[in-house]
Amino acid sequence: MHGYFMNIRLYNQAKSVAEPFAFAEYRKKKLHEKIYLKRVKSRVPMPIASIVNKDLAEKLQQNKSE
Repeated sequence: MHGYFMNIRLYNQAKSVAEPFAFAEYRKKKLHEKIYLKRVKSRVPMPIASIVNKDLAEKLQQNKSE
């Protein structure tokens, strides 16, 4: 056996004492992820190509890239 068995409740208590701010950092990280996902979902994708005047749009894109 590589170690000994330990009660998970006691292990979690020891871990929380060793890393007191781990849960606060975890909550902060989860909050930032949630906000980021809301921001990404709320954005409306813009159309890539022009619908009305395609020839002029292509010409402007070529001039812009040069």
